[in-house]
Amino acid sequence: MKENDVVTVFTDDPICEIYIRKVKRGPTVLETENSDNLENTFDAGADVVEGLYYGRNGISSFAYKLVPGKIAIVYTCAVRFVCLGIKASNTICHDEAMYRSIVEAIDA
Repeated sequence: MKENDVVTVFTDDPICEIYIRKVKRGPTVLETENSDNLENTFDAGADVVEGLYYGRNGISSFAYKLVPGKIAIVYTCAVRFVCLGIKASNTICHDEAMYRSIVEAIDA
């Protein structure tokens, strides 16, 4: 996983089955405690990935829009799937086959 990859992240949110992020930095081990714009705090020594959040774009469950300026940090082990073939841009869309692959990776 590298900068500008689009990745999916494990979630236990009953409303949203997957979270999608654009990688900005990582994986990296934090030298000091750090917080993100979503009010999550990570201890020094945590292995994390920093990125931007994609939110749903309209009614399609396969279309997402980048939420600029909100850095989200997640534990590296929470990243479940690298969306190869999807170029990180302001809007992204994946097909049903990729969605099934994502869900299978998250459920594994």
